[in-house]
Amino acid sequence: MLGASRYLNRVLLPLKATGVKVSAINGALYGKKVCIVGLGAIGRLLADRLKPFGVKIVATEDHPKQIPDDIIVFHANQLKEAVSDADYVVLCVRAASDNKDLINAETLSAMKKGAILVNISRGTLVDEAALFDAVKSGHIAAAGLDVMQKEPVDKSNPLLSLAQILVTPHIAGNTDITLKGMADYAVKVIIDFAAGKNPEALVSNPEDNA
Repeated sequence: MLGASRYLNRVLLPLKATGVKVSAINGALYGKKVCIVGLGAIGRLLADRLKPFGVKIVATEDHPKQIPDDIIVFHANQLKEAVSDADYVVLCVRAASDNKDLINAETLSAMKKGAILVNISRGTLVDEAALFDAVKSGHIAAAGLDVMQKEPVDKSNPLLSLAQILVTPHIAGNTDITLKGMADYAVKVIIDFAAGKNPEALVSNPEDNA
């Protein structure tokens, strides 16, 4: 969000090309509205980290439970309403066959002019051709994408040609804390199964289909 807000690709151009002068007004998070698409475990952690920046948070969620009082929650089928007044739209929802191209031309048109899209979930959630058109036209000011439909990213992907789009090679979760946490959680799941308990993050139980 910070990199896209400050048009990081664009402002770094003078360091890469001699004679290039770039000026841009950086966006601050303070006072802005953020729509978190998918208020699951990752979405809630993101909300916790955003609050010190002084943002207003709305979210979409299929099954909202114990939602903090300071977050306005829309049902997942109200996505266009949820994003309509957001300065930032951050995708944290899990990818599935029924939400492929969730962010398409229609959804992007529903977003306010000058909004910024951030995807830290899966590349299949975004219609890349529609995003290219929306950024190229200026309706969407910028985007920060840690995931793409095809990975590794093809160098000919048109999104890479737009300075307003910051693309990173799926590294958002690749930290020392995350990797240790994944290992610790895997051990906990094995211990829980051995004790006859289902893990907290169980998506489906094979025994239900037996």
